[in-house]
This record gives sequence, C-alpha cells and structure tokens, in this order.
Amino acid sequence: MKGWASIDRFKAAMTAIAAVALLASLPVRAGVKEDFQRAYEAGADGDYIMAAHYYSLVIDSGELISDEQAVAHNNRGNIYNRRQLYDKALADYDKAISLKPDYANAYNNRGSAYIDLQDFERAIADFDHAIAISPDYAEAHNNRCEAELRLGEVDRAFADCRKAIDLQPDSAAFHRTLGAVYLETKNYGKADAALSTAISLSPGNVSAWLRRAAAREALGSTEDAIADYRQALALDPYNFDAQDDLRRLESN
Repeated sequence: MKGWASIDRFKAAMTAIAAVALLASLPVRAGVKEDFQRAYEAGADGDYIMAAHYYSLVIDSGELISDEQAVAHNNRGNIYNRRQLYDKALADYDKAISLKPDYANAYNNRGSAYIDLQDFERAIADFDHAIAISPDYAEAHNNRCEAELRLGEVDRAFADCRKAIDLQPDSAAFHRTLGAVYLETKNYGKADAALSTAISLSPGNVSAWLRRAAAREALGSTEDAIADYRQALALDPYNFDAQDDLRRLESN
C-alpha cells in the first residue's frame, strides 16, 4: 500500500440527473435538458471529453438561471478534475461559487482539487466553508480529515474522520479513510478494525484489502496479510503493488 494516493475523496455534487429535474420546471429548450442528461451519462461512462462538451453546451446556452448554471459549472469542474485539468476545474468551481455563494458542494469539490495539487491549507479553507454552510456534510468532514493529516494535524484529522462516520456510519469509504489515518499514525490494530468494517460494508473495494494487508503485516500476522493480498489480486489481477508485496511475503 503506497502513500495517500488512494484515499477516498467524494467529489459530492448535485448530479446532472438532479439538475435535469430542476430544469424541468424552467422555460428552457428540451435540448438543454437533453444535453445535461448526455453530460451525466458520458461522465458515468468515463467519457470525460464528451461530458465536458455537453456541459459546455448547457453553460453556453444562455438559458439557465444562476443556480442551475452554478450546478453545470460545478459538474464540469468535476469532469476536468477527473482529467487532472486542474486550472480548468478550479475556474469552474470559482464560477459556481460566484454564482451561488452558499454552494457547499462546490467548496468541497474545489477543496478536493486543492488536495490533488497538494495545497492543503487552501483545501482546508474550502472544507471549512462547506461545513460552515452545511455542518452535517459528511464528505467534507472526510475530505478535511485527509488534508489535516497531510499537514500533521492528527487530532483534528481523527475528529473529522469520526464525525464523518457518525453522520454516515454505513459509508465504507469513510471507514477506509479512518483506516488509512490509523495506518499513517502506526496504530495498526485500530487500522485493522476500521478496514475490516470497510470490507464488510463493501467487499469489492481493492484499496480496503490492500490497506488491511499492510496493517496485518505490520502486526506480524503474515498469513492474514497474504490472504488479503490474494483477495486484492482476485479483484484486481494487474495490481502491481499487490503482486510485489505478495511475492515478498511468500518468499520469506
């Protein structure tokens, strides 16, 4: 398990489907609604170029009121973020926030982009805004946890991770994040417990098996770690980190 790259950060946003529902009550062309739907479907299929194209058509239509335009900019920002086009993503999030200053999702998503850019102080500032607007915004607490840990603010990180789990106890992603925090702070027993919960909630997530394998190896439970690496490879046969770690353990 290498570093923090695989921490789960939800880019929570009003989906295009929800936005289409809002548009249904507006006097806009049917084509605008269809383009919003096409943008959502393309993004869900991983066709980010076409998703950005359709969101751009919606934005450039001139037929949206400010709140719906904010949603379109936020969603296109998420698409650019997926493509690691961070300048474009940040510009869209900035526009979304300027159109809708109480848009917690846009603050959360911009904070997530800042984490990708390793600008953790700006990330925390955005998560602070999101949480101030929506105190029970679980994803923003989860994301702020990561940024705080990256700055060495361990106590605050734990508090945010636990808050996220208190708000959404059935979120496997939040338990994975907590497990990763415990790994980072070398509390391997609690990491094992948190990641076991994550696996019970979502057994198909490779990162949870890899993290638990790392925790169990650190605890000296070599056979259990080997079993976890094998399960990770059953889910993702081309995971080279898992292959390397499994070979290393089996050769000892």
